[in-house]
Amino acid sequence: MKVKKNLLVALSAAFIYIITVITFIVSIYTENQNGKQNSPEIFSSLVHQINVTLRTEEAGTRAFNKEFLNSSPLENFQSIKLNYNGKEILRYPADLNDNRKQKTFTTLKKDSIRTPDGNRIEIEAAIYTIKPSSVFSKGRLAFIVIFVVTLFIVFHLMFFADRYIVQEKHEEELPDEMPEQDEEQEELITDRIPESEPDVSSQEKADAEETDTEAENEVYEEDITEQIEAETEEKKAEEDLFEEEILMDDTQQEAAEKENTEQEKEPAGLFSPDTGFGWESYMLPRLDSELIRAASSEQDLALFTIRIPSLDWTCSYGKKISSVILQAAKFNDLVFNYKEDGCCAIIQELNIPQSILKAQEILKQVNTILAENKSSLRCCIGISTRALRLISGSRLFNESEQSLFHALDDEESPIVAFKADSEKYRNYLASKTEN
Repeated sequence: MKVKKNLLVALSAAFIYIITVITFIVSIYTENQNGKQNSPEIFSSLVHQINVTLRTEEAGTRAFNKEFLNSSPLENFQSIKLNYNGKEILRYPADLNDNRKQKTFTTLKKDSIRTPDGNRIEIEAAIYTIKPSSVFSKGRLAFIVIFVVTLFIVFHLMFFADRYIVQEKHEEELPDEMPEQDEEQEELITDRIPESEPDVSSQEKADAEETDTEAENEVYEEDITEQIEAETEEKKAEEDLFEEEILMDDTQQEAAEKENTEQEKEPAGLFSPDTGFGWESYMLPRLDSELIRAASSEQDLALFTIRIPSLDWTCSYGKKISSVILQAAKFNDLVFNYKEDGCCAIIQELNIPQSILKAQEILKQVNTILAENKSSLRCCIGISTRALRLISGSRLFNESEQSLFHALDDEESPIVAFKADSEKYRNYLASKTEN
């Protein structure tokens, strides 16, 4: 069986070798015949190109040679010679030797044409019936096929031939039939097993043994009753201890569950692994500190509350949208999660008009990403700014969130900004302090 497998692999490889060589030879022969048929047409195109060049340039000048070489398909020719009035005016290639032998896959063509001044140009060209690049590409393909098949055979011999040899040796070592046991050994084994014979003669001994067993049974029954009573008392004590342990375990388990729930409520790390934003619980403390800093330097500050209902931040375009928002905020520690499908971004030094322009840029990029992924989700943005007010973070967040609610309700305006009157707000604070 193993010999047949090896023979099949060898025959397959030989078949591929033969087919590859035959294909290479046939393709070369076919292209050579086609090249011979097309060589008059190629030569006539060369003559036509010389006539075209003579219309603009004078024969024998450098300009003529340059124009002719630039406009002719030189890859089809092994060599080209042009003689003008018995004098050679062009030789291609430049290092062409007169004693150079003509290659196998070429055909030589000669002709002469008359120039506009009445003289003649003699043309001699060796045309490729098969281009060297074509021979190279066909030979390379054949080599790759043969090389791959050879590697496969080497691989087969290295990794599979040894397994066949080991398996054949193992099959040779195993006997075809198990040796039968000798009849003499069976007789010896049966002879060694003693046969039991009943003792009928000792009747008196049996009667004595019966009386002894009755007495022993009475004592045994008394011991059993005492043992049963002791075991029942031990079981009751064990059940009481078990109930106490269950109560203790329940209280400990409840305390552990409370600790786990408290740990789960607290966010792990500074940033969410799904969005790259800060956790929602960190937003208000950071907003308060940023408002204090902005008030001390008399700068404005904007809070963007962005929401895309039903957005999954873990999907491919959700990650792209989160990166767009992070780039707009410039600092990832100023962007925080808002619910499951939104975020809050604190952007410094922006007033209401600047904030609306910034929101329009963000909305345009987000809508582009949603359109590319054929998503019907809608992005809405609510904006509120400090507007030179001494305001708390919760108040600014409430204004931005209310603006977002209006944007979600109004389908025509996805961006809504809360515009505060700083003078009225100051008067309101002053009246509160007087009261």
